[in-house]
Amino acid sequence: MTRPGFSVISINADDEIFLNEKAVSDEDLLKEGTVFLKKNGKKSTFALIYDKNATSAAFNHASSLVQKIYAQVKEDEAKSRFGKSYASLPESQKKEITDLYPLKLVELD
Repeated sequence: MTRPGFSVISINADDEIFLNEKAVSDEDLLKEGTVFLKKNGKKSTFALIYDKNATSAAFNHASSLVQKIYAQVKEDEAKSRFGKSYASLPESQKKEITDLYPLKLVELD
């Protein structure tokens, strides 16, 4: 189920994480997810699909990784646009960046 702007993160019954049907490490998910988000911007959607036997810890971990992807992209964009960290920006500039990269995470089981 891969289409432009849509990236599927799945967790199997053994709590292994896959990105678009390819097994990935946390590091690879962060790297590939960041590239995907930067490329697709506000058109990006991450779908999190999990096996009914996957643990809640694995689900929470995968969700956390997606949040880290968004945080990294926002940080990179803040430094590129404004020469500052995202946390130090005024709300108006944070909104500009958030509008470019709104968090879109769809959970499916």
